Amino acid sequence: MTPTRFPSILIPELAGAAPALAIDTGKPKLARPGPGNLADMTPHLAADPMLLPTRSAPARPANVHLVRLRGEYDALTSPDMLRAIRDGLATRPDVVAVDLSGVTFLGVAGLRVLLTMRGVAAADGTVLELVGSPPPIVARLLGLVGWSVLRSVPA
Repeated sequence: MTPTRFPSILIPELAGAAPALAIDTGKPKLARPGPGNLADMTPHLAADPMLLPTRSAPARPANVHLVRLRGEYDALTSPDMLRAIRDGLATRPDVVAVDLSGVTFLGVAGLRVLLTMRGVAAADGTVLELVGSPPPIVARLLGLVGWSVLRSVPA
């Protein structure tokens, strides 16, 4: 199978093969280090900075602000949603979790608030997450714009 060439990316055609993605850096390929310790990688590290070792630490719980929404959000009530989410963002958390469990209806105006506030949050370095178990009609509208709801609600 001949890969299709794109600028710096090789993507094999999907003719019966599992999809794969490989970055073509233009550099000669180096042999991978064996299953040893970090000392086995030293020659490779000097040759290719992309092979620098990484270290990980246990994740700290994120600074999460929970916004619980209840009721219907349409053109008349979406300003209430906007105010609640804006108040959550004002605390400068890492994550604003919007609990949609109590939302019985989400109109286009409410959806616009969620999408707008996601952009505002991202500009401030905050993640806006949707959590809870909204009714199917709300989940379906969110799915139409490619936004899924996380099922767990932070404590």
